[in-house]
Amino acid sequence: MVGLAALLGGCIKAAPGPIPEPGGDRGESPAPPLIVPRGYAVLGSGTPIFFDPRLGQPTARIRQLDARPDPWPSPGLAVRVVGEQDGTIAVSPILRDHDRHCESVLDGGVFDLVWFISPWSLVPVLNRNYEREFDDGTTISMLAGLPLRAADVPGRYAVANEDIRFEMELPEHVVGHNYESVVSMRGTVDSGLRFTPDMQMTFNGGTPIQVLAAPNLERGDVKIGWSSEDEGRHTVEFWSKCVGARVSSDRPPAHSRDTTGDATTGGDAPRRLSELASIGTRTERGSGAFGLSEPPEPPKPPRGRPPFHPVLEAGAPIYVPGIAEAVGVLRDARQFPESSFVSGERQCFTAELSRHFEPPLPLCFDVGEVYISTPESKPFDGGAVRVAPRSLEVPASLGEPEVAASLRRVRNEIRTCYGQALAAGVWSTAELTLELTVDGRGTVTAVEAAVDPRRLALECFEDAARGWTLPAPTDGRPAALTMKVELTIEPFRG
Repeated sequence: MVGLAALLGGCIKAAPGPIPEPGGDRGESPAPPLIVPRGYAVLGSGTPIFFDPRLGQPTARIRQLDARPDPWPSPGLAVRVVGEQDGTIAVSPILRDHDRHCESVLDGGVFDLVWFISPWSLVPVLNRNYEREFDDGTTISMLAGLPLRAADVPGRYAVANEDIRFEMELPEHVVGHNYESVVSMRGTVDSGLRFTPDMQMTFNGGTPIQVLAAPNLERGDVKIGWSSEDEGRHTVEFWSKCVGARVSSDRPPAHSRDTTGDATTGGDAPRRLSELASIGTRTERGSGAFGLSEPPEPPKPPRGRPPFHPVLEAGAPIYVPGIAEAVGVLRDARQFPESSFVSGERQCFTAELSRHFEPPLPLCFDVGEVYISTPESKPFDGGAVRVAPRSLEVPASLGEPEVAASLRRVRNEIRTCYGQALAAGVWSTAELTLELTVDGRGTVTAVEAAVDPRRLALECFEDAARGWTLPAPTDGRPAALTMKVELTIEPFRG
């Protein structure tokens, strides 16, 4: 399978200046944020997306996300940081089996893309886990990746995570624009305590901290671990996904069966908030956890529609409209129940990933990469017939990249032959070798096929190859080449 780095290695080019930079009233441009090109970052609503940083206009923007009122930071989408090139930041969606993040992730599923953004587009975040205990015994703990918003006072930041809101001073070295992976701070313990709307909570000798009360006190994203009282002073410890706090309160929380707040109740024994990260077991996504609406669901096909779905296998290059070069690769075989349209020699789909962008971003593939799953394919309907390149030997007169691209476009014919064998009951993975001879114009004039193990008929493969046209040899003379592919069944994903 073609690697993303190899496929896109030539696409990360210098940006001569079209990506916008913020400027002051005096025409000044501040220094760009300094980031280490690895880990993760957060993109906010409307972030311009450039698939070719040389272009003056973005291909798309991050869709509008639900905003929080001032002064709190608004939600964003977490992405991977994969590189840095001449003033631009290369980022990608987060793929399957992603780590937990404070913000919702821009989930790529099986679509591994790379695009470019201005460094000024990155949302300020906590770049590492940070915990501070104050002189009055209160404590604030935060996990890396938590979005921040600078307050009016230098060095002071507004913090919002789920239903927790507060401002505090942060040292300069913990504020940045990218971070390493994190785990959820929320533990499995539920003390049975609930916030009441009239609780007044503070830390650091009087700095207020808010917990937005849910209409139903039985629900809420913020969980209380324990509460205690000492000479009329109440202490409450609670946590959200990425913030933990041990604070002072003017009154105790209520028990879940008592919403009056008059009774003092206790929970589990106190423990250091830094320990909670190691027991995080819950990752929440959606509007309840992040104040962030999910992309709309793709339209469902009408009833009675026959299940004819286009299929693409792993390694297929991904294109977007207006960009000539591939911008990514498909990581796993995938059926496409979504509607599609044809643009030139490419078939384009609007998948789940597309809806993270405005306008929705079509994902396009060479027509030769696409084949159709039909009811006649029942013998192998549980997955894609995969034709995976293993090796390609070409002479100097034939350019290997050009020949490889041409052979990708004719793999459907190999796939058809393999599918016919599967439908006939010949269940076997195999390695197919084709020795091809082309004339001076690139037309295949001779074919010799071999397969291991010898359970598949070779006539279908040989007949298909005799109709191929490959790039013409540069010297105009006949040339020979050898290709090997692995034939397997790959389960559908994404």
